[in-house]
Amino acid sequence: MLYSRYQRYLSKSQVHTITYPTSEEDCDKTINSYRQQIMRAYDSEDEAEYKRLNDEAEKITNHCLNLISN
Repeated sequence: MLYSRYQRYLSKSQVHTITYPTSEEDCDKTINSYRQQIMRAYDSEDEAEYKRLNDEAEKITNHCLNLISN
């Protein structure tokens, strides 16, 4: 998969990189992957990871909506 953009940021414990999909198909795969990760974080009661993943998923979803609408 090729990604046109990425964003790197720091959390309390590590550096995270968000990769932004370049196609509708990649958007579907990425969002589904985040959905599964969010459910695992919720089930494990890891509030920080849950919040981080939700924030990332929101950014990626907005990116995908812009990508698809153009």
